Amino acid sequence: LNPLMSSMPAEQLQLKRIARPVAWALVCCLFVYLLMNSIVAMRFKPNAIEDVITLNFQNFKAHEISVFLELFPVCTLGTSFPIIACTLRNNLQTLISMQ
Repeated sequence: LNPLMSSMPAEQLQLKRIARPVAWALVCCLFVYLLMNSIVAMRFKPNAIEDVITLNFQNFKAHEISVFLELFPVCTLGTSFPIIACTLRNNLQTLISMQ
């Protein structure tokens, strides 16, 4: 172990370890959304674009890709739920311990 790393608290070590995978996940999501928006902007006429951008891919010929693109926002929002739940739990625990 690096001498600097051994003096860090365990929570900071854990944060350093998960920072890179989380950053890559965010970059991948950003790339997929930018790609989808670019394709829709170039492919469809302005009056044919759906309000929810992923619904433009409903009639895509490759069914598996169509389903993936339609459910992509559900997956990204669903994965953030545990983070929000843990944050809420910690905040409630702090609030209760203050009283």
